Amino acid sequence: MELIVPLIASISAIIAAIIFALWVLKQDPGNPTMREISEAVRMGGAAFLKREFTYIFPIAVVLAIIIYLALPFAGEATGLAGKISGFSWSDSWKIAVDFLIGAGLSALAGYLGMAVTTRSASRAAEAAKKGIGSCLTVSFRAGAVMGMCVAGLALLGVTGLYIAFGAHPDVVPLIVGLGFGASLISMFIRVGGGIYTKAADLGADLVGKVEAGIPEDDPRNPAVIADNVGDNVGDCAGMGSDVFESYIVIAIAAMLLGYFTFHGSYLWSNAVIFPLLLCAAGIFGSIIGALCVHSGWKGEPMRALNLAFYVTVVVAAILSYIFAGWMFGFGTPLANALLICSILGFIVVVLLEKIADYYTSYKYPPVRSISEASQTGAPTNFLTGLSVGL
Repeated sequence: MELIVPLIASISAIIAAIIFALWVLKQDPGNPTMREISEAVRMGGAAFLKREFTYIFPIAVVLAIIIYLALPFAGEATGLAGKISGFSWSDSWKIAVDFLIGAGLSALAGYLGMAVTTRSASRAAEAAKKGIGSCLTVSFRAGAVMGMCVAGLALLGVTGLYIAFGAHPDVVPLIVGLGFGASLISMFIRVGGGIYTKAADLGADLVGKVEAGIPEDDPRNPAVIADNVGDNVGDCAGMGSDVFESYIVIAIAAMLLGYFTFHGSYLWSNAVIFPLLLCAAGIFGSIIGALCVHSGWKGEPMRALNLAFYVTVVVAAILSYIFAGWMFGFGTPLANALLICSILGFIVVVLLEKIADYYTSYKYPPVRSISEASQTGAPTNFLTGLSVGL
């Protein structure tokens, strides 16, 4: 019964991503020049990922075979065979399959997010002609596609495999392969895209500005298009895969804590499922919060983003209270302790957002001090920026 909630949440996130994507694609893509540049970046990004996946997935298959063969021997050598699931020939194939599924879902989340992002750039630029609210909405919903795909696919993968393997606490160690597979993809895409975009950026500056006299970021320079391709691969697909990996690893780690802490007790199953309910609470809160950003917004963009953020936190906190009481009893010490931990997590996230905003916004002293230091040359700019960053 409890597992229905994370299943509904994950499917809801995927549906929300589809709705946001269709809405973004219905917007005006702009004039022919904007469409031409946007299409060049989109095609370049798709080609880059296709080539990268061509090399990554054969490696993933080889690693999955190694996992399948190595785990039983490790179980015999350490004495874990028969004590913890996964260290036997009858179970190691499940972790190997998890590894491949994690790699596939991570790649899918990154690809879908980048596919919408590369198509949204010209649409956001065209929407900017109507006002900041329209531009913000197009940009935000395009980004929300990535966020919803990451959360939805990750939670669906963890919950689905937990159910497929028997929906019993004993199977929790069998799903750890998801995290390893996701980590492989995130490392390749994040690092590969970053190296590519930096090389293209340097090439664009050297050839364009120094040799050909073309202004910076001029679309006539092919290296500028390549730079934008790298940005989308590394910062969109790469970041999506990176967050996907973190999301899955945190969820599985929390389930393992419940697995070992409450092993054999009557709360064993509830302790394992509770992290999935917290993930569901975050998804429901995010969907509601995302609706707060709309084209009618006329104030500063950060105020709209902060509103969506705070609504998400409040909704997730309320649902966390409900889920903690449902699983462990309202008012019990354990439920209260888990709720306090969840609330502390929300508070830390809010504080981190405020601290980051203070040190990166032009409204506050840190950024202004860096700007003032730049008047006396690059060395003072570097030293001031480094000190503020530290």
